[in-house]
Amino acid sequence: MARYQIVFLVIAVIGFTACDPFKLVEFKNRTGSPVNVKIVQGGTDEYRFQNYLTQYKYLDTIRFQLLPHSSTVFDLGMGSISEYELERLAHSIKFIEIGTPTATKIYKDSTQVLNLFKANLKGNFMHQRVEVDIE
Repeated sequence: MARYQIVFLVIAVIGFTACDPFKLVEFKNRTGSPVNVKIVQGGTDEYRFQNYLTQYKYLDTIRFQLLPHSSTVFDLGMGSISEYELERLAHSIKFIEIGTPTATKIYKDSTQVLNLFKANLKGNFMHQRVEVDIE
């Protein structure tokens, strides 16, 4: 009997752990040229890209270059990306700047950032990722 309880416990732990997806934000370069992306933090919400700020060596800014047909993924922890989570994320960002060789697009406030994220929400009913395609 104890063996069945242990097997059930292991299956339950694995099953419950697998239910929560990762919160992912991905920037994809679909152009044939390098693209520069700058995300400036410091909005009204506490939601932060903390791990990435130290990785990219800036206090409040994440800067990276996407080579042609490449992507960068930010893992923001476990859980689905709900409307509330998108709003928190957008309110933590002052602006996003995406520069291609022909143009620069600036999402200059949290409303524009929220609209960008909502337009690029992918996945099933749990909204597992935001994929920003740069074309």
